[in-house]
Amino acid sequence: MYTIEFKGQNYQCRGDETILEAMLRHGVKFPFSCRKGSCHACIHVAEKGRLSEESQKGLDSQKKDEGCFLPCLCRPVDDMVIAARPKRSRNRSATPSEEKAKSDVHSPDPEMWQ
Repeated sequence: MYTIEFKGQNYQCRGDETILEAMLRHGVKFPFSCRKGSCHACIHVAEKGRLSEESQKGLDSQKKDEGCFLPCLCRPVDDMVIAARPKRSRNRSATPSEEKAKSDVHSPDPEMWQ
């Protein structure tokens, strides 16, 4: 069993559950949608602790370098401190390359498009 610290509180995560499952079991208000890594709604940042490769499946290298991971896929391998990923300022204009990247992004999960 691993300890996951989130917003100053400690939660126990069983070896057979994801961080998302543990947070929901503890009644924590936690964003999610698909529960399988397709939508990225649950993305968080690991401030402390090791991440499994599976927990970063489908994330680009920049997000991986920032310590981002998907709690719906993450079965901890270590005690962790996690935080919500900071949102970008809505006042900041996207660069042309960011606009193009957004228009080229499609879910790798065909079920999301049906």
